[in-house]
Order: sequence, then C-alpha cells, then structure tokens
Amino acid sequence: MMDNKNEVIFQCRKCEHNLFIEGIDLKLIDRISKMECRSCGEEPEENWILVGLGNSEEQKDDYNWR
Repeated sequence: MMDNKNEVIFQCRKCEHNLFIEGIDLKLIDRISKMECRSCGEEPEENWILVGLGNSEEQKDDYNWR
C-alpha cells in the first residue's frame, strides 16, 4: 500500500519532464497515457515512462521541472 507522502512519477521520453501524481488509479493512468507533454508537446503515444515513487516536495531538486 502506498503511503500519503508518495506520488507516482511519470517522465516524458523526449524532454524528461516529470509528472508527480497523487491518488493514482487505472482511469488516471489511462488519461495520462493519452496526454501530450505539457513541457515540450511530445505526442502521447508511448511517451510516458513510469519512473517510480517519490515526493515532489522533498525531492524538488532531484527532478526536471521545466
């Protein structure tokens, strides 16, 4: 079970922009898979990589926030 402090991290294959997602479920994963990157506009097809779990507040210096 995921604790409340962790978020699921997805990363754009093209520009390495990171999405930190709280309260993930299958419907939200489906929406993300159809979403273009907010940073570079990369098309959604096979774009988002599941990176792991993290905390956007504690790790803000560790990730690309462009």
